[in-house]
Amino acid sequence: MPTQPHDDPQDHRGLSKKGGLWPPRPSPLDLIGRIQKAKALYERMDEWSKGHPALICLCKDLDNRLRGLALAFQQLGAWDVCRMCALGPKGACCFKGAEEWYETVHLLVNMIMGVDLEGIQVTEEQCPFVGEKGCILRYKNEFCLDFFCDRCKRELGMEKISNLRSLAGKTIAIGITLEHLLYRILKSDL
Repeated sequence: MPTQPHDDPQDHRGLSKKGGLWPPRPSPLDLIGRIQKAKALYERMDEWSKGHPALICLCKDLDNRLRGLALAFQQLGAWDVCRMCALGPKGACCFKGAEEWYETVHLLVNMIMGVDLEGIQVTEEQCPFVGEKGCILRYKNEFCLDFFCDRCKRELGMEKISNLRSLAGKTIAIGITLEHLLYRILKSDL
């Protein structure tokens, strides 16, 4: 049966206005393909990053922000709450399938930030980015940094969440600036 064009508008994260993810969850090979593409770009970074001093500055700034944000999430106990869900029977922190939110550019930024994505296994049972200590990604989707479930709200309290959201917002802004620069530099390669 032929498919009909989808007329459901999407928001900026690819979420359908009618609810749910659109397009439907891609096959696991799509994520592996994006990881391989990011790896190939990362291996050629010396070649394509020449002449872009802003790239180096943004990477350093993002790295520092991510360190501070990770420390804050750890000290305030947020990572512990998220890790309990991620390592539990659900196999994901907040939403099963959230790994599909990560495009090639996000995976590339993670590699630049020192994340090793070699050997990632994609299964239906668990998010491929969940490691023994929780999420292995340093550069997370903005939703992953700004959403706090009811359990988090109960265990952390709104004051801590407000502080984390403030730090996350500044980090997200730098990350988006870096993403835009990477899109300009790499154009059709992404």
